[in-house]
Formats: sequence, C-alpha cells, structure tokens
Amino acid sequence: MQNILEVEHLYFSYFRKPVIRDLNMKFSQGVNVIIGENGGGKTTLFKILAGIYQPKDGRLLLNGKDFSKYNDIRRHISYLPQDFYVYPSMKVIDFLKLICAIKGADQSENYLQSIMQMTDLTEFCQSKMKTLSGGMMKRVGIAQALIGDPDIIIADEPTAGLDPEQRLTFNRILQSIASDRIILLSTHIIEDVSSLYNQIIVFSKGAAHFSGTYEELMNSVACVELNEQEIAELNKAYVAHKTVNTTMQEGTVRYRTYIESQTAKQMYAQRLEKTNLLEIWSYYNDQE
Repeated sequence: MQNILEVEHLYFSYFRKPVIRDLNMKFSQGVNVIIGENGGGKTTLFKILAGIYQPKDGRLLLNGKDFSKYNDIRRHISYLPQDFYVYPSMKVIDFLKLICAIKGADQSENYLQSIMQMTDLTEFCQSKMKTLSGGMMKRVGIAQALIGDPDIIIADEPTAGLDPEQRLTFNRILQSIASDRIILLSTHIIEDVSSLYNQIIVFSKGAAHFSGTYEELMNSVACVELNEQEIAELNKAYVAHKTVNTTMQEGTVRYRTYIESQTAKQMYAQRLEKTNLLEIWSYYNDQE
C-alpha cells in the first residue's frame, strides 16, 4: 500500500504569535525535502508531525486516517532531531540494541545487522559514539530511526555541519531506504536541493510557497532584463513583477526582474531567462 501523509489547515502559535498558518500539504513515499530559512517554522512543523507538539487547529492524516484514531501514532513515525545526542561511551551496536528495547522491536543479531547494512555502519558496530565523526553520527541517527520499520521518518536538518562528501553519502542512504516509506527532511542549505528528491517544498514564514519536483521548481520562476521604460509599462498596466537587482549597461540602467503573471510572460516570451536556485529561493522567501 502506498503511504500518504496529509496536513490539513494546520495552525500553531507560540504565545499567540502564529508560527504555522492554515498549512495544507501532502507527502507520498520517497524523499520529501522542505527547504526554508532558519526560524521559518520547519522544526515546529516536524515536531507537530512527530507528536511532540499538538497543533492549535487542523488535522494530520496517515493513509486517510486521523492521527487521533491510531492507538499510538508514534509507532508509525521516527524522528531524528537536528541535535542528536547519545551516550558517548556506548558502542554503536549497544545503542541500537537499547533503541530496539525501547521501541519493543526485534533485537536479534540478524535484524540489527540488516539495519547497520542499510546505513553503512557494519564496520563501526563496535565503535564508541564519542569516536564517530559528524557524518557517522548522522548515520547512527538514521539507523535508530529505521528500527521498528516506521512508515514515516522525519529528519530535521540532517546534513547541517556535514561536508559535501558526507552530505552525498547521507543522501544516498536516504534514497536507498525510501522506496516503501515517507521520508521528510528539512534543510536551509540550497546546495542540498537536487533532482534526487521526489518532492521539494519551499517553506517560509510558516507557509508552503511551492511544492513539486526539482524540474518544476527550476521552471517555476522566470526573469527578464528590462529597461526603465519597460518597468514603467508594467507598473502602468498593474502587471505583477519584482526587481531582483539593477545593473548599468552602456549607460542604461537594466532591471533583472521576476515575471509572475502569464500576461508578462507572453509579453517577453522571447527574452525570458531561467533563474538559478538562489534566485528562486529569494523569490519564494519574500512571499507573504
């Protein structure tokens, strides 16, 4: 059965200050990445999905069934926080056995070996936690999240602090375990966004401003170089647009401009330029 996680009209606030506002989202099996600035509400959303926080309003559904209707929804969900602390003197294998005991999962050697193989930890099973690198610690975090065979794995900023090679290894592991479960991860690292992910969500100020594939994201915003007269014409016609930056070319001011409406896209169809990830992120991050 294809697992589906749905968020309907979710609302959450801290001391009457809205953090998440009327949020509607749907996640399918595979790797779903939420990209957003620090302080934008990603961690709060993940804690709500993990059952740590209770929403003020809205519904969460797994396979069409409200979270509240499950005997213990947390048995279906594993959560890897950004700050993952463990017992420093404990060996990897002993830590995973402890997690198995806490979750009431299989503690057999075969089961633990399968978990370590999936996360490339086999050769480090006798290593103490305090000897592991940041990248290895993230692997241990994913290993403990896999215990109990959850339908959903939530990882908050799992690649923060990792070097490019470690991030590639971590993403490869996520891809290998995502075929039959929903994986949600968040990041503020634009370079992490790639075609490897099944769904990309741009999240800012407690709201989702884009949801789709990498190709759809890269084609979602277009830019065009305009002069002052053309900018004036757009303003006069009340056509939606936004200036990214200005440059001086041969004594003329040029405006690199986001084109938002279909009318404007048709006006400048032959001159439209694709935007890069940083420009796309800037565009959506400024949305209210």
